[in-house]
Amino acid sequence: MIKTAYNRRQILAMGTQSVAGLSLLGLAACGSSPSGTATTKKLQLIFWGSTLRDQLTRKAIQLFEQKHPDVKLTSQFTDFNAYWPKLSTQIAGGNEPDLIQMDMRYIAQYVQKGLLLELSSAISNKSIDLSDFDQTLLAGSQVNGKSYGIPLGGNYQAFLYDEDLITQANVGPVPDTFTWDEFGSYCAKLAKALGKGVAGTGDESSNVTAFEIWVRQRGRDLYTPEGKVGFTQKDAEDWFSYWSSLRKTGACVPIGEAAAVNSGSIPTINIVKGQAVFSLTLSNLLSAYQAAMKHKVGIHATPTGGAGAQPGMYLKTSMLISASSKTSDVADSTAFIGFLINDPAGIQAIGAERGVPGSAKARSLLQPQLTDSQKLVVAYQDAITKSGNARAKTVLDPAGAGAVEQSLMRIAQAVGFGHSSVADGAKALYAEAQKDLAQGS
Repeated sequence: MIKTAYNRRQILAMGTQSVAGLSLLGLAACGSSPSGTATTKKLQLIFWGSTLRDQLTRKAIQLFEQKHPDVKLTSQFTDFNAYWPKLSTQIAGGNEPDLIQMDMRYIAQYVQKGLLLELSSAISNKSIDLSDFDQTLLAGSQVNGKSYGIPLGGNYQAFLYDEDLITQANVGPVPDTFTWDEFGSYCAKLAKALGKGVAGTGDESSNVTAFEIWVRQRGRDLYTPEGKVGFTQKDAEDWFSYWSSLRKTGACVPIGEAAAVNSGSIPTINIVKGQAVFSLTLSNLLSAYQAAMKHKVGIHATPTGGAGAQPGMYLKTSMLISASSKTSDVADSTAFIGFLINDPAGIQAIGAERGVPGSAKARSLLQPQLTDSQKLVVAYQDAITKSGNARAKTVLDPAGAGAVEQSLMRIAQAVGFGHSSVADGAKALYAEAQKDLAQGS
């Protein structure tokens, strides 16, 4: 674990890597009252993200502590895949962080286990002021109509791509829109033009974000309102078959290179390593990708499902900031959440790196300081909202959704490596998803 002590935290230059380990940020000092009695209150924050997110979060912590001199906040961060085991270990050891960055795929599970603080009191007393907050984004982040975390931003699913490689390939610009089949054909042309070592796209067969779009375009959701499997075995078989066909044409990266992406670290992403032109991810990650790449990064809507298909994309809570139900300091924990959502200093410190803020005040305040990459993300989000190519997600991911994501990753790789047929892989995924959800309930 890397440790960084800071008393006078300053934003560093933009980082270009996520760390493989954890970084402990901040050193909790002990203060004292005039009588000599210790008064410092200690809080702990845990989050996932890149070093860029770490730097911005450090700045926010510094500014919060300046306004709350009796509070010292330490923070830890890691990449997404390592985050959940780390958080689970801390909880199991009775060392729950006071403040937790939360994802919509896991929030129902954490609420069900009673691990997150319900925030209605803080919202009603305006410690967290949501009077100008995007109500669609807020509603999409609630569990049973209650807030257990506040969205730090919203984003859409997107293909990020290497603009320089598109120019180098000289097979024509990226089409304004494309179906999945058209996307595969375009990627095959890119791979052929660019030569050995560079594919048109990463292998997204293990990417639950991509698979969810595929399922939604067929008029279903990954899960039913009752918390059961919402996709069919045929959906999974068609999905695995699609990516098998792209492997055969060389349109996507070899499975060995694709498997390395599952570390969750941005430097391992195929387009960052120059191994692919496209990568399907979430729009707010454009800045982190750009910081890690010398080539210009563009952004494009995901493929459509073709004639008769429904929109697959949806406005997603990029992440939430939650408080532990066991925090010893509810007032200061919720004050920090309110600081990030409402206070100009907190808003400007974290910027739009976690997604476009839900507060109208925050969006207006950030407009002058947006980087070119962030302006591109905002423009993309506005365009998708107006395009009709997205529809609201109304079914919350149930407890067990995180396990389904891991099952998809494992089985998709087995199919990619040839350890399982497409049909057997689809059968296994459907069965494993049923089991995952049953165990999570």
